[in-house]
Amino acid sequence: MIVDCEPLRCNGRFLTHPAFVAPDNQATIWRYLDFTKFVSLLATKRLFFARGDSFEDPFEGSVTRATQAARLAMIQGSGIREEDHERIVRGFQEITESSARFVFASCWSLSEVESAAFWKLFAPPSGGVAIRSTYERLAESFSSAKKAADEETVSIPIGKVAYVDYDLIEVPAGDVFSPFLHKRRSYEFENELRAMALSLESWVEGQAPLGLEVAVDLGMLIEAIHISPSAPAWFASLVESVASHYSCDVAVVQSTLSQQPLY
Repeated sequence: MIVDCEPLRCNGRFLTHPAFVAPDNQATIWRYLDFTKFVSLLATKRLFFARGDSFEDPFEGSVTRATQAARLAMIQGSGIREEDHERIVRGFQEITESSARFVFASCWSLSEVESAAFWKLFAPPSGGVAIRSTYERLAESFSSAKKAADEETVSIPIGKVAYVDYDLIEVPAGDVFSPFLHKRRSYEFENELRAMALSLESWVEGQAPLGLEVAVDLGMLIEAIHISPSAPAWFASLVESVASHYSCDVAVVQSTLSQQPLY
């Protein structure tokens, strides 16, 4: 039995990985946060990576029908006794399902402009913020962060999520990350970029941390802080004050969605 425990603090090191498709270095990315999570990011200088089995979409980390069919065809053509086929298929399924306890992700949205939909989904009416960055900044923020000598260092590949038909497309099942780099087409509006990490601490200790808190260089990571269009007028001043308190000297920008239309 795996027991949930507090998030694990660690260092990060960006690296490339064949399963990850990178955008252009200067591709703009966004992370939408409520105010408390924003303050936590500034105070800890750590980016939260959620555990794979904590995501809302129940298909996270699963494979497609085509992947299952390919597995079965591979087993049937391998010369393995037919009476062992079911046991081997079940073993593949158990490995894939359990990997969600060891895989962690920080999710961003790829877009040149802010998203009205994401403001409504992730920022409360009382006020939230969006961190604007780039793919290159995100990658570099792990490598340039101040490292804690007594903490585990995890490798962090970063890549785009592919949106596919789960009835037709085969998701590669040869590595632990691929099932988390594919989602159903209903989620295409997210245009998601994922920074991911694998930590086996949960397997070694019999515990699964609820997430990873990975050290980042905030000056490198944050290009600008955008204010929710639904936030009251005083909220921008509060965000500026808090950012200054934590020596985060970046532009604080009011959402363009709060502008008045012209007639």
